[in-house]
Amino acid sequence: MTDRVFPTRPVTHRRRRRRRLARDRYVLEQIRAAVATPLMIAVGVLSAGVITWRVTPVTTGQLLAGLVCGMVVPALVGARRAETPRRIHLARAALQEDIIPWSERLAAERAWMGHAPAPS
Repeated sequence: MTDRVFPTRPVTHRRRRRRRLARDRYVLEQIRAAVATPLMIAVGVLSAGVITWRVTPVTTGQLLAGLVCGMVVPALVGARRAETPRRIHLARAALQEDIIPWSERLAAERAWMGHAPAPS
């Protein structure tokens, strides 16, 4: 046989994984940061709560109040970090709404003037 690949070996190993676009990678990184940062803060707050509960003589009410106040921080950080991907998504949606009608209008004007449709 003159094939370059041994017949029992799958050819799928030759396919390259397509890399995401830079803007998509940026958005995904922002989303990961919006999830991971508050999660780490929450783990830290809970760890501090367990250590405080074990080491110091603190009442259940005080411990619960401290944990509730401590959990406000990850909620605020998560809300703030999630704002960036939301803004990017809204900007993309607005851009697509602007571009698509514009391109359709341009194609309609070209057709009306008797020009051939532009290749897509």
